Amino acid sequence: MLRQTALVLSICFVAGALRAQGQDRSCNSPQLTQNEINRCTAMQVDALDRQLNDTYQSLLKVVGDDANLALQVKSSERDWLRFRDSLIKAAFPSSGPHAEHGSMLPTEINNLRSKLTQE
Repeated sequence: MLRQTALVLSICFVAGALRAQGQDRSCNSPQLTQNEINRCTAMQVDALDRQLNDTYQSLLKVVGDDANLALQVKSSERDWLRFRDSLIKAAFPSSGPHAEHGSMLPTEINNLRSKLTQE
């Protein structure tokens, strides 16, 4: 029970930290080209992914020797990643009436990925 409580507290802490981080102001500069904005949002996604991975590794340490709980955490993480990636793929289909996004597509995908990671 103590480990499960620690697990819940860890998840709540991480969620709050990710929300508090906010966007890098340089991404909002009107003087950036679209390629620069794409790179900026990609860097944000990379930073959030590293932070998420660090939290996941810390959570596995909290779980410790409880193999069943570790399995549940790993399974939940894999399920969430599949869900996130499927949601992004559905939001930006490669064909059909909504398939044309132009040069903003990487930024749109990165922004959605960041939003989902922060939630």
